[in-house]
Formats: sequence, C-alpha cells, structure tokens
Amino acid sequence: MIKPEWELSEDGKTLRVTLPTQPPIALELDAGGVDQFLVRLGTFRNVMMPEIPNGVPTGIVKSVPDPHWHVEHDAFTGRAGLHIRDTRYGWLHYLIPAPEARHLSALLAGIANRSPLPPTSMN
Repeated sequence: MIKPEWELSEDGKTLRVTLPTQPPIALELDAGGVDQFLVRLGTFRNVMMPEIPNGVPTGIVKSVPDPHWHVEHDAFTGRAGLHIRDTRYGWLHYLIPAPEARHLSALLAGIANRSPLPPTSMN
C-alpha cells in the first residue's frame, strides 16, 4: 500500500502530496484543487466496495461543532433541502423526504428541549 506524504505550506495556501513511487510523484494543490480532489474522491468512494455502512458509528467520532446550516423547500421535489457546512469538506447538500423531515424535526425538538447533563467530577 502506498502511503503518501502530506505537507501544508507555511502560508496555508497550498498542499503538497508526495507519492513514494520511483521516481516520487508530487501534487501541489491550492484550496480549489483540494475541493475538486475531495469531490472526485467522494464520487469514487460512492461506488467502491465495501459500501459505507448504514449504521451510525459508535464510540468517539470527530464532530464539527456548531456548523453553519440552511434549510429550504425544494420546489422541484417537494423535499426539504438541508445544507450543512463542514469545515473539512465544504457545503454538503441533502434532499430529505417530507416524512423523514418531520421525524428529524421531532427528534431535534426533543433534544433541544432537554436540559444538559450537569458537569461531573473526574475525582
């Protein structure tokens, strides 16, 4: 398995990915190039095996706190358009059928109306 080396430039504007081939091959990408790379990777991952499991991962997962989001009615499909800004991948867009949107709404309302757990001591 080839393990590439990843290096972000000091100014944070370009990413260099070096593949340890003979001779080594390096890609230098700006933010737009990384965005295009992510879209292409996602397109290929969508059809690769094994599929991404439907079950929600358990244990500790990396979450994006307080993401920007936007909801709208999609006039063409009648579905809820849900747009969430992921700081790693950009804006992600979903079309949710009305019954699922109602279910999601009820679940979110239930969570929003709960009191947070009190802080616990690690002693």
